[in-house]
Amino acid sequence: MRVIKGGNDGTFTEYKFIHNGHEDTRRYMNVRLRNLKEELIHVKFAKIENPNLKGR
Repeated sequence: MRVIKGGNDGTFTEYKFIHNGHEDTRRYMNVRLRNLKEELIHVKFAKIENPNLKGR
């Protein structure tokens, strides 16, 4: 699978997904991407502090 980051208009960022000859273009809200990234960082640090945690 290939993921190609496209344009950013300040509110949305566009990504193109290519897999087995099929292409799909999606637009994601930047604020949602930022919040998800922050959540994943918190999860990773929690796992580092406590390796027995389950989850993402």
